[in-house]
Amino acid sequence: MLLRTRWYRRATTASFAILIAVVVFGQAHALTYLVRPDGNGDFATIQDAIDGANIGDVIELADGVFVGAGNRNISYNGKAITIRSQSGEPETCVIDVQGRHNGLAERGFLFNNNEGPASVLRDVTIVNAVADAP
Repeated sequence: MLLRTRWYRRATTASFAILIAVVVFGQAHALTYLVRPDGNGDFATIQDAIDGANIGDVIELADGVFVGAGNRNISYNGKAITIRSQSGEPETCVIDVQGRHNGLAERGFLFNNNEGPASVLRDVTIVNAVADAP
C-alpha cells in the first residue's frame, strides 16, 4: 500500500506541474497589439488586428475616432480576445460606424460566432450604428 501511495503522489505532483506549465506558457505568449485611428500601428484596422490575433491576445485602440471599412461590422471570429481602449477612457476612443453605407445598416461589432465571456470589449464608445429589425 505504501508503494501505491508514493506513486499516486508523484503522478499527482507531475500532473500539477504540467498544468502550471501549460497555464504559464499560454499566458507568456499572449500579445498586445496597438491599432491607431490613422491606420498606423501594429495593424491598419480593428478587423485586421482581430484576424491576426490569437486566443488570449489583447488589442488596444489608441484614442481618436475609428471610421471606414475594417472599423465597422467588426467580427471577433469566435476568438477569445480582449479589445479595449489604450487609455481606458471610452469618451476618447470612438468607433464611428457612420450609419448606413451603400444603403446597408452598419453595426459596430458582431458577436455571432460562438463568442463567450472571454471575448471582451471594454472602454470603447460606438456611435452612429444602425441595426434594422428582422
